[in-house]
Amino acid sequence: MKKAVIPFLSLLALIVSTVCRAQEASAQPKAGFQGASPDQPQIEEVIVSVRGLYGDWKMVLPEWPGFDKPLAGDFCNFKKRDEGVAIICADDFLQEIPEVALDGHKLRMRWGGALNHTIYDAVRDENGTFKGEIIQAQMGIIIHRFKANMERVSGPAMEAPQESLRALTKYFVERADPHARFVVKYYGKILEQKGGVQSFPDIFKVLNGAEHWCLVRAEGPANVRCRDIP
Repeated sequence: MKKAVIPFLSLLALIVSTVCRAQEASAQPKAGFQGASPDQPQIEEVIVSVRGLYGDWKMVLPEWPGFDKPLAGDFCNFKKRDEGVAIICADDFLQEIPEVALDGHKLRMRWGGALNHTIYDAVRDENGTFKGEIIQAQMGIIIHRFKANMERVSGPAMEAPQESLRALTKYFVERADPHARFVVKYYGKILEQKGGVQSFPDIFKVLNGAEHWCLVRAEGPANVRCRDIP
């Protein structure tokens, strides 16, 4: 992958591995246009509130240089926090987003100052997927622009790789009562690029009283990294 392209996960982590506060918009329907014929049903536009973000999501890049299929960027969990929403992702970056806005089916995430900022603009379709673009600008000039979709995750993606599952089970047994009960869900792999090194760790969610996102690299000596979902 060319150096001119921002490392995939470091940029995605800035966008979707986020803690933000946003005032919830109330879900109020707008009346249809005036002057419509009494025989025709009026058109209603439903306002999507921030509550519609609660749950697990994944970021997907439909096109990315060097890959012939869409990439799952990261897996994130959105929860209510005070009057806003907390966003915690599987990768270990955390940053505040000062502006999060929902206007009908339109979502905007923006952070940074007037000179350097990044924006994620997306529209929610009939399937509940946010489809949009990530734009990064410096000194008022757009330097990077690419498509990025945010899809809700309702359950495990597929059967978990057994080697990764064994490594994860051992990790939790060694750190707690071996008889403690926990539930593991497998969500798939992501591209994690740190500098020039690429890896594809398996992503799990573990519930054992608390919730955790866990990345497992089963190649060679097993490497497990987990973080709490507050």
